[in-house]
Amino acid sequence: MGSGMLLHIRHLTEFHYARPIAGGKMKIRMTPSPDCGQDVQMRELKLSGCTLCSSFRDVFGNQVELVEVEGERQDISFEMCADVETRDLAGICGTDPQQSPAWAFKASTPKTNPGEAVGRIAANFADDDPQNPETLHRLSNHVRAAVTYRIGSTSTETTAEEAALKGEGVCQDHAHIFISATRLLGLPARYVSGYLRMRDRIEQEAMHAWAEVFIDDLGWTGFDVSNGIAPDESHVRIAVGRDYSDAAPVTGVVRGGGNETMKVAIGVSQISEVFPQNRSRQIK
Repeated sequence: MGSGMLLHIRHLTEFHYARPIAGGKMKIRMTPSPDCGQDVQMRELKLSGCTLCSSFRDVFGNQVELVEVEGERQDISFEMCADVETRDLAGICGTDPQQSPAWAFKASTPKTNPGEAVGRIAANFADDDPQNPETLHRLSNHVRAAVTYRIGSTSTETTAEEAALKGEGVCQDHAHIFISATRLLGLPARYVSGYLRMRDRIEQEAMHAWAEVFIDDLGWTGFDVSNGIAPDESHVRIAVGRDYSDAAPVTGVVRGGGNETMKVAIGVSQISEVFPQNRSRQIK
């Protein structure tokens, strides 16, 4: 068993509308659940301008809160706080019969449909064994080298092919390109959204994203393309899907309201280190 951490996460999303809205519904995927290498010590979701309708697992096994947006409001906010104990499993999550089968993640989606640019990336590995994790790590490094990380260069609507052609993107684009190329090599691959504890800062402006590939001998295995590493104790999983659309933190519709402005503030901090040989013992 690898090293561990106890992490505190705060995620605030605020929406402002030019005119009062008439109502609506939204799905929230911001809350961590006991999952691969993580145990949730505390979690709380505070809502303003909306009320909780239900809490459920979607088809991919993600924790989802469905909220109803109250009318005659111009401001809505969701604030999620959680303490999560994580473990370093070298990115290996294995299999879970309660999740969607691996074959469900082999087909392309609008955001991961490969074109010539992604095809050229995948072609570099056509003669290698895709079941070998080393091949996939080299593919991850190739994607990161080909697409420079640049905040603001793309949007949540950018496709893998568009980012590959542009040669710029963020973690979402790295994950989409890697997923698209891996599917071309014949393996199931899925998108993972979550949080990342960074060593140089606590405050962040967006969630993190990485990818997982189903390898026969290992099950689901993670690749943090943007950082060139396997997901470790600094990563907290939230949702998985075929691409970003399935794992987006907030989706839904409102009636009326006019122009919408969204602000996001995320903080991920380490509370303590956890000894692998004794999970109850902590260092302050």
